[in-house]
Amino acid sequence: MHLDDVLTELVERSGDRLLPVAYQLTHDRAAAQDLVQEALLRVYGSVRRRGRTPEDWYAYVRRAVINEYVRTRRLQDTAMVPAGSTSLTICGPKAHTLTSGYQTLVSALNRLPARPSTRSCSPSPGPSAPEYQLLFSYPGGPPVSVFILSGCHPEIDNGNLQSNSASSILPVIQQLLKPK
Repeated sequence: MHLDDVLTELVERSGDRLLPVAYQLTHDRAAAQDLVQEALLRVYGSVRRRGRTPEDWYAYVRRAVINEYVRTRRLQDTAMVPAGSTSLTICGPKAHTLTSGYQTLVSALNRLPARPSTRSCSPSPGPSAPEYQLLFSYPGGPPVSVFILSGCHPEIDNGNLQSNSASSILPVIQQLLKPK
């Protein structure tokens, strides 16, 4: 059987099994479909270059889906908020969704000194300011959440990166929340 035929059969037989794996990673149907497609293209290119086929195609492609997800997420590790967001939802006492006018916040978040996230919170002494979840939506991928937790150290965390102080960010959020 020719390699193209094998891959076509793989897509027909395993595509439906790969989508739930991708969906668990992305939490978005369109992003999951894109992830499976990108992984299959990478597998196709890799197998064509090497000329060898794996023994267990499904396991090989499933791993490729996971690797592709990790690769795309790693590209997001360089900025607190990756470029290209289409909207921002600020979740706090009330939820506010913005489709424009929030680039000042994106710039302020991306200027913060950041380091890899430990995904932990140590309580901070003193009065705590409001807490927010900033949800940035993207047309071709999963949303990015940035948590502003003033009662914690570090105060800002997106799951990949963290920064110590939200003092420069809170006034920008409060300005965006003012009625117009």
